[in-house]
Amino acid sequence: MGLAWAADSRRLFFYGGNDKVMSVTIETTSTVSASAPVVAYDLKKLRVNSEQWDILPDGRLLAIQRGEGDDDITDLNIVLNWLTEFRQRMEKAGRRH
Repeated sequence: MGLAWAADSRRLFFYGGNDKVMSVTIETTSTVSASAPVVAYDLKKLRVNSEQWDILPDGRLLAIQRGEGDDDITDLNIVLNWLTEFRQRMEKAGRRH
């Protein structure tokens, strides 16, 4: 996610880099103009990945917040031929019933 409108169609939210969601107010009179960008949300402080956010119609942030230990990867499991293993396990489970 990188761009979202609030329901009032006047506020535009965008990812401004450096883990910040920025906001501008759009004015439409005889011309279109935008206010200076302001920081709406600091994703780093909120423990939110820069790709995992959206804006609710009222302008509030909707995001998946990382847990305390989620920043450091300590384990990585790779399962090769997982579909074959899955089928074998399902067959075994079916024989038990």
